[in-house]
Amino acid sequence: PSNALRPDGRPAISTLSCPGTFKSNGLSSPLTAIPASDVDEARRGVLFEMVTALCEQAWVLRDRTDEIAANQWPGWEGFIITLLEHPAYREYLDLDRVDGRLGGYDSRYETYLKSLINTRNLGAISKPSSASPIPA
Repeated sequence: PSNALRPDGRPAISTLSCPGTFKSNGLSSPLTAIPASDVDEARRGVLFEMVTALCEQAWVLRDRTDEIAANQWPGWEGFIITLLEHPAYREYLDLDRVDGRLGGYDSRYETYLKSLINTRNLGAISKPSSASPIPA
């Protein structure tokens, strides 16, 4: 039930089913568009970096065995698609940079992410980057 409580008195809800703010601890969900504090932004960056590194590693390993490709990769791909549905995550990835900067991930993985975004009509790849172009 939605009004069930844990033994410590906190609501017994899953944070995965609660996309809004986490009022009990003052944090914003990392995938919301709610303006976040500097601390929340730093936490979101760490979370996105860790999740992206894990997903990239799964992508690299997907073709190592038929077992991984058939049984594990589809779940990873579904998770990646779920992440890409969120504008904040797409903005973090900064996949449409045109200012000469290199990405932090395997360029083939970045191409894969762009193709998922485009083929599934998940929205804009990202907002224009605020980074300064690299001088020629």
